[in-house]
Amino acid sequence: MKHLLYVLIAGAVFLTACSKTSTTGPGGGSLGDTWCLWIGADMDTYVSCGRSAGCDEGDLNFGQHASLVVALWELAAKRTYIHFLIPNVPQGTEVLEAYLNLYHGGKNEDGHSDDVSTPFQEATEAWTPMELTWNNQPSFSPGGRHYIDLKSQAWSGSDNISDMVRGYFDDPSSHKGIVVYWSNVAIPIEKGFYSNNYTGRKADDLGLSPRLLVKIKLPSGKTINDVTLPPLSADTDLDFAGQQVLMMRYSPGSDWPEDWDAQIGP
Repeated sequence: MKHLLYVLIAGAVFLTACSKTSTTGPGGGSLGDTWCLWIGADMDTYVSCGRSAGCDEGDLNFGQHASLVVALWELAAKRTYIHFLIPNVPQGTEVLEAYLNLYHGGKNEDGHSDDVSTPFQEATEAWTPMELTWNNQPSFSPGGRHYIDLKSQAWSGSDNISDMVRGYFDDPSSHKGIVVYWSNVAIPIEKGFYSNNYTGRKADDLGLSPRLLVKIKLPSGKTINDVTLPPLSADTDLDFAGQQVLMMRYSPGSDWPEDWDAQIGP
């Protein structure tokens, strides 16, 4: 029993279920303590210094590129920024688990092993994907406590980031985005991921674009119909103006649906 939650770029939120549930509450909402959520990115981009000595790409913007890139070697320094559309949930909702998943379409594309764990951390300030550059990015100093376990030509998943996501669900405005980066100069890498602008991302299909997988437990008396999405920001880089855009999938129960291919890192 998988379901879809769409947002209209113009602002309205509506619900479309692709199958019926077996239990309903008084208002017709699906009852059940635990739900799995697949949340899409509403903004993403990467920034590049270019040649690390001269930073010749420092003012370039990559807001609608099909790829997100993380790099640090003698000719490149790149960081990826991702922001998710955080749902509104009933007060008392528990965040049980949460994982960042990025799709890595390459295989040793930089000539180095994919057997690496890529750090990420919270962005310190708000940003917009069509304006962000290396030179104007939020203040940054490496200190990530979470990692993505890189896989070749597959979804790559993080460790449990429920501590981070719990704060976002309590206060969606606190979510400034996530920065994925590399800082180990002894191991040169340049790895790419699919962005929310890759060709497989459609208005009605999240595809392999960045996702936030979250397992929640609803408070007593609340149903999945009490979980809603805010309007998409005018700053979104999703190119679906005037269309209803799929931004979240959800499924009842404590097991991740098999067809989601949920990836959980170490």
